[in-house]
Amino acid sequence: RGARATFFVLGSQTRRNPALGREIVERGHEIGFHGDSHVDPWRTSAERMAVDFRLGIRIIEEATGRRPVAYRPPYGHLRPALSHLASEYGLPIVMWDVLAGDFRRNLDPQRLAARNVRWLTGGSIVVLHDSAGDYALIHLNALLSGVAKKGLSVVPLTSMIS
Repeated sequence: RGARATFFVLGSQTRRNPALGREIVERGHEIGFHGDSHVDPWRTSAERMAVDFRLGIRIIEEATGRRPVAYRPPYGHLRPALSHLASEYGLPIVMWDVLAGDFRRNLDPQRLAARNVRWLTGGSIVVLHDSAGDYALIHLNALLSGVAKKGLSVVPLTSMIS
């Protein structure tokens, strides 16, 4: 559909599949950072978070040749140590205003997409996940159709924050 977006990736997933990280960049998308191993910042020591953060950044940069453009903390859980790390790497911290719920397979993907579209406004940041396989793709297709019908477009994050 020609949509370009920002993919907030995990270092651990990029380590398992570096070709996918490169493909994201080659297709004109941006790379955002979501940690290395998706540990909960509220339940993890600052020291462990620093190791996770630095390792993930290094893996993503090596695989894609790019520094991520922003940071989204796992679960949206932020703490001062993470804010300092993000600042050290020059990464703005990004949250969202629409949590799509595409990871909840018990909901009809068409109805879920319609509900998500109702919440969208210009400048919305939507969190989608790749963990639901084909269900997530059905939801994404319906969501993109709804975005177009609403007269909105999908753009990479930096086009909104730079």
